[in-house]
Amino acid sequence: KTPHEYNYRELLERKERKKRTIECAKPDYEDVEVQRLLDGIFTEVVEKEEDTKVKKKTIKLFLASSNELAEEREKFEIFINRENKKLHQQNIFIDLEIWEDQDDSIHETGRLQNRYNEVIEKCDIFVLLFFTKVGKYSDEEFEKALQTFKAKGKPKVYTYFKNADIKTGSINRQGLNSLLDFQDKLKEMEHFVASFSNTDNLLRQFGDQLDKYFKISE
Repeated sequence: KTPHEYNYRELLERKERKKRTIECAKPDYEDVEVQRLLDGIFTEVVEKEEDTKVKKKTIKLFLASSNELAEEREKFEIFINRENKKLHQQNIFIDLEIWEDQDDSIHETGRLQNRYNEVIEKCDIFVLLFFTKVGKYSDEEFEKALQTFKAKGKPKVYTYFKNADIKTGSINRQGLNSLLDFQDKLKEMEHFVASFSNTDNLLRQFGDQLDKYFKISE
């Protein structure tokens, strides 16, 4: 049965004049409620608007590093917050995952690090910062990100080495060996490692990589 089309302006006019119904022009000439017709038009418009809404794209980013780079981690988080303000217009949101924000309750396996590894598996971008050492958990997180990338094509893995002056008194043999071993591993993989001298330099470099990432993702 083909529905009869009504004039929208006429419906509004009838409503303003307190006319509750309008006669259908079809052969049965039934009276139809004006408000019901108007509600139907409004619902159709809302549904069309909902269909045209662009869903926000969420990019999950995991930041790994040791405690010695706490200042860099803090400024990195501020940087991401500022980036999100700019990306809002493009319906993009970067969801920064850091161990400070993770749930410290007992994991079902009894090992808290497994919770972080599960988060890494779901990330789009993985960033590792290191300086005078690479802790066993940072190394494990890097390996998890790398293996996940090989299996799924993501996350994109970025490594940044802080190349700056240090106090020799803060160096210990175990930490230094972990750094050298990790650098050797990256060389064998032929993985490019970016170096930074200060936080501004780090954020500028990573900002450039983010721009490239979003251009490729378009």
